[in-house]
Amino acid sequence: LQGREYLLQQRAQSKYHSGGLWTNTCCSHPMQGESFDAAAARRLNEELGIVVPLAFQMGVTFCYRAELDNHLTEHELDQIIVCKADDVALVPNPDEVMDWHWWPEAEMLGAMRDTPERFTAWFSQVVDHVEKQLTA
Repeated sequence: LQGREYLLQQRAQSKYHSGGLWTNTCCSHPMQGESFDAAAARRLNEELGIVVPLAFQMGVTFCYRAELDNHLTEHELDQIIVCKADDVALVPNPDEVMDWHWWPEAEMLGAMRDTPERFTAWFSQVVDHVEKQLTA
C-alpha cells in the first residue's frame, strides 16, 4: 500500500442524526471527569469493538457547530486524537455502525470533494485538523 489510510465508520441508520453517513473512526463523548484519551478508548470499544490498547497522539481542540437532520443543531468542543494501527480486530456495534472501511487518503479526499453529502457535517473539519497534525 502507498500512503496513509483512514478507518472510517458509516453511522447506523437508526442513529438520531446523520444516520448512514460516513465519518471519523469514533467520537469520544467524554463523561464528567473522564479524559479525552480514556473516553476515546472506551468509545472505540463501544462503537467498533476495538479493545487493543492504542498509542494516542493528542491534537488540537476546536469548536464545531452545524445544522443537522431531524431539526437538530450540534455545537460541541472536539479533540483531535490520532493513532497508528496496522492490524486491529473490529467487532462493530450495529446500534452505532452499519459499515466500516479503510479509506486510502486520496480516495477519501476525492469522495469528500465529489460527494460531500455522503459524510457527516463535522467530518471535513476533523480531516483538516488531522491533516495539519500529521504533516506538522
